[in-house]
Amino acid sequence: MRQITELTKQNNSLKKEHKKAINFSDKANLNMQIQVNRKSIEDLENKLKEFGS
Repeated sequence: MRQITELTKQNNSLKKEHKKAINFSDKANLNMQIQVNRKSIEDLENKLKEFGS
């Protein structure tokens, strides 16, 4: 659970940075990191569901 919370906080910060970013390359890098975090969150949530069932 803690990992999910931390990744969610990190993603929220990355989204704010993405909005402020001017450089396309910076936006692309931030977007990639956001997607990686989303996938990690999804994987962790699925593992929790497996343990819960």
